[in-house]
Amino acid sequence: MKIKNSSSIYIALEKAEEIGIKRVLTGDGADGVFGGYSFLLPRNSEYEKFNFDVYCKTWSKKKGRD
Repeated sequence: MKIKNSSSIYIALEKAEEIGIKRVLTGDGADGVFGGYSFLLPRNSEYEKFNFDVYCKTWSKKKGRD
């Protein structure tokens, strides 16, 4: 059985709220933000040099991957 990361985070956050925790840092999204997924960047010579603005625009189009 495959459990998506978002499902386990949701359950943990519900429990945290239940016991009175108001803030939680998970690190979710850090791999995508810091370039951990090569499929987020187009593969052609135009993008050989890392361009943060282009990366952010590309990343924002990949919402809801989980």
